[in-house]
Amino acid sequence: MRLEDITIGRCLSQGWEAFKPFMWLAIGAYALYQICAYALQSIPVVNVLFFILAYYPLAGGLYTLFLRIITRESPRLEILFSGFAGNWARWMGVGWLLVWYMFVATVACAVLPAILAAAAYFAFGEESAIFIALLVFACLGYIVLFISVTMRWLFTFYIAAEGATARAAIAQSTEMTRGIKLKLVWITLVLGLVGASGIIALGVGLFFTIPLCIFAGFVLYFDVKRLKIGGGIDSQPQSSQEPPTPLCNE
Repeated sequence: MRLEDITIGRCLSQGWEAFKPFMWLAIGAYALYQICAYALQSIPVVNVLFFILAYYPLAGGLYTLFLRIITRESPRLEILFSGFAGNWARWMGVGWLLVWYMFVATVACAVLPAILAAAAYFAFGEESAIFIALLVFACLGYIVLFISVTMRWLFTFYIAAEGATARAAIAQSTEMTRGIKLKLVWITLVLGLVGASGIIALGVGLFFTIPLCIFAGFVLYFDVKRLKIGGGIDSQPQSSQEPPTPLCNE
């Protein structure tokens, strides 16, 4: 696997090949995930407890199920709730440690742009063209810094779905994304647009496009894993007459 072989087209095509045989299972699981999340988030007090205690195990179960689909390891709908069965503490650790890292990154990346904007305000006033230009520059600088820092944790949930602890998942994701963040930003941006395109079909299309993009994300993860540390996914599409083989090499 070469870096130039990792493309948005490959991610989507291979993601589709993984998604297609288990389409209704994936769509049903994602729909159930959204129903559970929406129902619990609509109840006062319960919504806070859900976010604190259950959101990340539920999301972890979804990623675990999609991993089992892409590796053809007996995927079943009940795996959606596997994040609560002996894995609750691990997924809580993954989720909340990532939240903490993101918070620190947000604050750290905002400091320099905020200082620049404040200095420009006191020096030139809020109606000055120089202040407005520096404010725009500060905002763009924050966005660039934030993306650059947070992209290192892009694969955290994918790695955790394979059984890694919170710290191990974050550390491995940091190592895997080193030196290729710009390419990953481009690919994830396009995947995000593809996922959001489901809104066009009265929002119902999201139940198709978002699962597809999660599979494409797994393809991206396994390709980068193959590039950086060995392992990966089979680049050859499976024949419909042959039994599916795992796309992921352990």
